[in-house]
Order: sequence, then C-alpha cells, then structure tokens
Amino acid sequence: MRTARSCGFTFIELMVVVVIVALLATVAYPSFVEQIRRSGRAEARAALMEARAREEQYFLDNKTYTEDRALLRLQLALSSSGGTAKFLTESGKYDLQIDCRSDCMAYTLSAVPQGAQQQDLCGTLTLTSEGVKGATATNAGECW
Repeated sequence: MRTARSCGFTFIELMVVVVIVALLATVAYPSFVEQIRRSGRAEARAALMEARAREEQYFLDNKTYTEDRALLRLQLALSSSGGTAKFLTESGKYDLQIDCRSDCMAYTLSAVPQGAQQQDLCGTLTLTSEGVKGATATNAGECW
C-alpha cells in the first residue's frame, strides 16, 4: 500500500529561510548604502577636478579666476529649489560652489552634499587653487 507524501516546505523550514535572509540583509544593507555614498563622493571629486581644470584654463586666458560657472562651461544640472540656484552634479548628490578670494587671484571649490548624501561622514569636499584637498570630516585624507 502506498502512502501519500506531501510535497513542499514545512512552516519551520520556511521560517529558517526567512531568518537567514533577514540576517544577510542586515549585514549587507549598511555596506550597500556606504557604497552608494562612496560613488556619490567619487562623482563630487571628479566634478571638483573638472572645475579646477577649467578654472586654470580660464586663468591662462584671462589672468584671473572666476566665480561664474557659466564662463567655465561646467556641464552641471541647474536646479532652482527653494528660490536659490544650485549647480548640482549629474546625480544631484552635491552642489558645486566657487568662492573667489583676493580679487579672484585664488579660489576654493566646494562640493556640498545634498539629500541623503548629507549622511556621508566626509561632509563638504573642498579643493583650493593651491591644490589643497579637504573635507569637513575629522579625517579628510580618507575622503579624497
């Protein structure tokens, strides 16, 4: 005589799988979020380096630096949220700012994090006309 075998999973087996998946997600998610922040930071560094190169080219042509992003022909998305114009990186995670000093004979470029990127430990990335790289983080060397 044949007995009927049940096919499928028991509730206990299903719960074990759910617990394993939850543990893996708990470990993997923070790492995933940190990688997303790192990629945003890499984009900000690239935007700062491009802006610096364009500032240097502008200086060679005009014997002065400029704060005018349009004159530098930066390919950045322009957003007017909250009534103030922001030049955002392609993904919109950083706002690029230029601050001229000493009659525009020196400058500081800043990449200010926006939205979820504000949780990044590096904070605002900076690059000066002298080539000094910085960040508002306590250990800025790891940010660059």
